Amino acid sequence: MISLTTQQRDLVRKLLDSDTVVATADIADDLGLTPRQVGYRLKSVRKWLAQRDVALKTTPGLGIEIVCSPDQRSALLRELDSQADFHLVLTRGQRQQFFLLCLLTADDPLILNWLQHMAAVSKPTVLNDLDLLEGWVRGYNLQLIRRPNYGLSLEGSELARRQALAALLWGDVAFFDEPLTRMTYYEGLLFLLADDASDLPLVQYTNKLLRNFIIKTTLEQVASAETKLGGRFTDDVVLHLTLAFAIQEYRVQTGHYVEIDAETSRWLETKNIWPVATEDLENLGNDLEPDILRAEISYRAMHLLAGTRHHVWPGDLYIEPLLTDLISVLMKEVAQAFNVIELRHDPSLRDGLFAHIIPAIMRRRFGLWAPPAWSEERLSRKYKREHKIARELGKV
Repeated sequence: MISLTTQQRDLVRKLLDSDTVVATADIADDLGLTPRQVGYRLKSVRKWLAQRDVALKTTPGLGIEIVCSPDQRSALLRELDSQADFHLVLTRGQRQQFFLLCLLTADDPLILNWLQHMAAVSKPTVLNDLDLLEGWVRGYNLQLIRRPNYGLSLEGSELARRQALAALLWGDVAFFDEPLTRMTYYEGLLFLLADDASDLPLVQYTNKLLRNFIIKTTLEQVASAETKLGGRFTDDVVLHLTLAFAIQEYRVQTGHYVEIDAETSRWLETKNIWPVATEDLENLGNDLEPDILRAEISYRAMHLLAGTRHHVWPGDLYIEPLLTDLISVLMKEVAQAFNVIELRHDPSLRDGLFAHIIPAIMRRRFGLWAPPAWSEERLSRKYKREHKIARELGKV
């Protein structure tokens, strides 16, 4: 008897919910798969449906549909809803992300046998996954340590660990195919396999772990910071800061603290961002040593300074005096590139450059990860010239 994976179950439900032919590309988009992956999964779906005397029809150029009577459709939907006879099969990339999340949040070294049990895979499979993870964590200045009779752990600064954790939870994981999580305004940190948490110990563990990231509270903190600072962050930055602050609160509550060099903290203390960051951490830092609290305030202030704005904020022009000279140089270059001399003194251009370039420089200065910008391939063709000029300006 053929059984379906949870992805195949979702594919069948998608087809049953439609009264017409569904394009393969639409199914792929809805399920977070490629059209080729959909085609591969349809092989087992076709056999599963055939066992129930139901046909799967594929029409070239149009799409796919399930051919059945209304009674059969209702019976199939009831069977899908019963959750009976389905098993969760993780892709290689999904499994590697689970392992990464465990390593990034573990207080103690992880035992290889524990990962085998949690993922229900063989020892060679775990070892192969770990080999591929080493390159990813190196990109965040972390090192995967494997010690016999000791276990697996990540070595590196707490700041590096938080940056890697933010990238992973954001879904910046093209290397691993399908992300496990996504940040949203309405649902916060969304675990995409939460509905299947009962199917695998590793998924159950992750579902429980992610409940420790209190997104609602930190989203309110970001909104409060915008009010106090007299400006607005871009939508993606609001979500990114919300996630970064939730990670900070989780790590502090579990006894893990960042170390920020004294010179950076002293510089941050002179900026109007400092009292805002301090107020947000009042409740979190009641029991912290002064040096630890100062470092955590610095961490939050760094992220606030590094967030791209909708427009220039009060005080932005005074964050770093040399930036004013840099913006003047860039405006001159833009005017020459477009052959419009008036752009050298255009206030809207000037404010826009400040709103984007200051945060970019702050991210580079502090070594902070940020959500990936649009790739050149995703840009509308009418902006190709502007993108090319922007790349050239980046070399200035």
